[in-house]
Amino acid sequence: MNKIWAELVDHRRSTSATTIADLFQNNPSRFQSFSAESDGILLDYSKTTLDETALELLLELAEQADLSARITEMFRGDQINVTEARSVLHTALRRQGDTPVLVAGEDVMPEIRHTLQRMESFAGAVRSG
Repeated sequence: MNKIWAELVDHRRSTSATTIADLFQNNPSRFQSFSAESDGILLDYSKTTLDETALELLLELAEQADLSARITEMFRGDQINVTEARSVLHTALRRQGDTPVLVAGEDVMPEIRHTLQRMESFAGAVRSG
């Protein structure tokens, strides 16, 4: 994985003077190549300095890091925060509905909903003075 990082750093150094305008001039169909849409949400990364080489290297890095497995572990509530030795709960904070999120066999959603309600009350009190 360090080899890919080094290649990414070298590639960025060699393309640092390239502008987004240059990339569009060299590839008029850049928007089609560097954007994706799903469920009515458009991800447009054509207006970044990402090029084909950098994209290939990033995809290789994701594969070597087994990113798809890490994503599955995150949604499952596994302990993937190695620094704090705990689960990451990004998905639980944004979860709508009553689907449980289990961490060590315990549904954390009731506590998350309670904390979000307290935050909402606090923010309302701040706004109303």
